[in-house]
Amino acid sequence: MKKLLFAFAFVAACIGVQAQGTITFNNSAALKITNGVGSPSVGQGAAGATVALYFSTDTNSPASGLAISTAFITNTLSGANAGLFIGGTRALPGVAGAVVILAQIRAWTGAFATYEDAVTASSDGVTHIGVSQLFTLQLGGNGFPTASLTAPGKLNAFTIAPGIPEPSSIALGLLGLGAIALFRRRK
Repeated sequence: MKKLLFAFAFVAACIGVQAQGTITFNNSAALKITNGVGSPSVGQGAAGATVALYFSTDTNSPASGLAISTAFITNTLSGANAGLFIGGTRALPGVAGAVVILAQIRAWTGAFATYEDAVTASSDGVTHIGVSQLFTLQLGGNGFPTASLTAPGKLNAFTIAPGIPEPSSIALGLLGLGAIALFRRRK
């Protein structure tokens, strides 16, 4: 009886894996991630960025409502392949095949676990952050071919750049400049 239950559980798990939505998580030379400084590709002569797929099965969801898919985090390549990310074909965890999702690619530099952590630190002038446009994508699975980010009208090339300092950081900087000016005037 145990063997029969184990065999049934194994078959159900295999069917469940096949029913998940699939996506080819790659970009192409025409869709490279750039750093915006003369627009060289991210990773050109230096370390790359981390790239993740954020998605929602609710296609009316705002960008803030997108959840991270941790299975899709990858690093951009450097050198000749700078600006590219090659995550391969992946199954979207917990999402059935052929489902339409609202998606966005988010990228950041630095050793941060998520885009949100990188945004928090981005006023340092070193951490670069950026996002693609929002797009809908029908996942593969359930008889549909694997979805691709490079399909026409899906992912676009985008830029990552240093974040804008917090208003409090700007105010603190101006206060410091004012103090220096006052000190110099007294001399």
